[in-house]
Amino acid sequence: MISPLQLAFYRGAGGKYGAVQFNFRRPHYYCVNKDCKQKVYDSTFPPDKCPASGCTAGKMESREGALFIEITSAKGKNDYDWDRKIVMALSISDLSQLLMVLEGHQNEVELMHDPHAKTANSGTITKRLKLLSPKGIYTPGGGLLVTCSQSIKDGDTISHTVPLSPSEVKRLAVCIRTAIPQTLGWN
Repeated sequence: MISPLQLAFYRGAGGKYGAVQFNFRRPHYYCVNKDCKQKVYDSTFPPDKCPASGCTAGKMESREGALFIEITSAKGKNDYDWDRKIVMALSISDLSQLLMVLEGHQNEVELMHDPHAKTANSGTITKRLKLLSPKGIYTPGGGLLVTCSQSIKDGDTISHTVPLSPSEVKRLAVCIRTAIPQTLGWN
């Protein structure tokens, strides 16, 4: 099976704005043994046991797919600051919320992720993704601003904004609509 290709939008030709990339990760099975990093893609049913040689856990669990967004700012003309990029894994719930804006059902959406939720480090890093119209009111067929920020408790805040044209909004909506059933392996 061919790995999904990346959907990318670059806005650094004039040294302004930045780039945003979307990468799809298919659903997969993973080994429950913390010391084993074995993952199995392209399997309709869970493997009977972990295929890694020497793995004693044996049990495989399923994980739904996700759409990863990577966004960064431009440092100069066609030069992007990938060292300060922000990466977020968007779940099926997140994708549905983004689709509401991309298809014109609501004006904006803001998603907040805490990579350390449900751990002792909860709240140390927060990531926010926001889609909104440059004019504040989104109309179908209009462009959008994609803004992502990352805050580290008692530290640095990074923020990147990339505008999307109306045709790019449509392309992203079509890709997300296609990705939703694929995150569950329904394709």
